[in-house]
Amino acid sequence: MGDNSNNKSEWPKAPTAYRSFYRKDCSRFTYAIGFVMASVISVAYFLTPVYSLSCLILLVSNPFSSFTWKFSSLFILSILMPCATKPDLVHLMTPVLEYFQYEEVFEFDYPEWLERTNNGEKFIIPSHPHGVISYAGICLKIACPMEFSHVPTAVASAVMKTPILKQVMGFFFIDRCFEKEYEKSTRNEWS
Repeated sequence: MGDNSNNKSEWPKAPTAYRSFYRKDCSRFTYAIGFVMASVISVAYFLTPVYSLSCLILLVSNPFSSFTWKFSSLFILSILMPCATKPDLVHLMTPVLEYFQYEEVFEFDYPEWLERTNNGEKFIIPSHPHGVISYAGICLKIACPMEFSHVPTAVASAVMKTPILKQVMGFFFIDRCFEKEYEKSTRNEWS
């Protein structure tokens, strides 16, 4: 009758680029190393607010103590220093891909993406799951070829303003998400 399920023009284009970084024969050691590497990011995320609050309390309550200044030195340095990106070191974290059983699917492969971006096309690459800290975005940074290490990954603005976390996230060339700038640029591009 009116069944259009065989009309192929209505079907979405099938992905042409698929990469899996998960191996069933992955050693327990590699898996454990990936767990430790990912845990460093999580520990920094959970302990930074406690450490920052402790530093502020110590600096207000006992500002002349040498212990206060030694304890707070990392916090103070983190406030003063900009974050540095290390895309060449990020690629050493491939055990994280094994730990998360990371897979990626794109509509086209990296060389075509590079060609299209060089021709001026702009892309938004959603990674799922995502949140305040996107492990999917971090895995994408680890997995992508070096030519794409300049492409920033967005994270909540508050993370990039928080001492210590801005250095941890900046390591992956993760940048804060500017909603107004994003909205303005997409309004001009898509309308």
